[in-house]
Amino acid sequence: MFHINFYKPKNNILAKYIEGYYFISENKDVKNTVYWTYPNNFVVLTCNKNIDVKIDDHKIYIQTSGFHNILTSIVPKYTKPIQINYKELVDEVTIYFKPLGINHFTSNTSQLFSKNINVDFNLFPDFEDKMNEVFHLSLEEKIIVLEDYLLSKLQKRDFHLLEDIIASIENNIPIQEIADYHRISRQYLNRIFKKKVGKSISEYRKIHRFRESIAQYKNSKNFTELSHDNYYDQAHFTRIFKELTEIKPNTFFKNVETENKNIWLFI
Repeated sequence: MFHINFYKPKNNILAKYIEGYYFISENKDVKNTVYWTYPNNFVVLTCNKNIDVKIDDHKIYIQTSGFHNILTSIVPKYTKPIQINYKELVDEVTIYFKPLGINHFTSNTSQLFSKNINVDFNLFPDFEDKMNEVFHLSLEEKIIVLEDYLLSKLQKRDFHLLEDIIASIENNIPIQEIADYHRISRQYLNRIFKKKVGKSISEYRKIHRFRESIAQYKNSKNFTELSHDNYYDQAHFTRIFKELTEIKPNTFFKNVETENKNIWLFI
């Protein structure tokens, strides 16, 4: 099993829109690395160097290719676990954009949100050239060049309405109450949310509660207490948890290092 360091943006402006990023370096001695990654509300962009990739349902297979390429994929949403399979470790940069964050870097969200997994997605015309440069740098240089580049692409937009809506959703305010407060219809609320966030309000809320339960696990005495704030009862908690992870909560917490930023299950 290999270890990943997840880096928070050093720049305070970027930190408003990006949760963080990590790097993987090519290592042909590390074979057959496989892990499950679980639903979150980030938009996850991954750029790899010299790879072949195959997608089979909720499984992604990655291996080195015999030719030079820079391949970027983006995952705006997933509601089931995704299994990542590396035949050997490859050069990689992965960026986690916060909800709404990607909208401050591109206005082409209709294409971005059109699929759950977009392969060979070019975020900017010069993105592949810049990532090729990043892959040849030291770790500290990678962080500096990556953040400078992202800052150069930042286009601040006004999403105060949607930011307020997200805050209300995360505080368990009923959808109709949110719509009434902002004097918009429930249908319009759902439409603008999905257009800019890439998933429905119900999907977002379900995943947010799931992630909150993971964060609160270490401070809870048992699953009954853990399910108290966000679920009707423990049975409801277990059903939703299994829906998003495809395993029972006790199996999940026994095998996943939940204090890590990346919630992965290595197999």
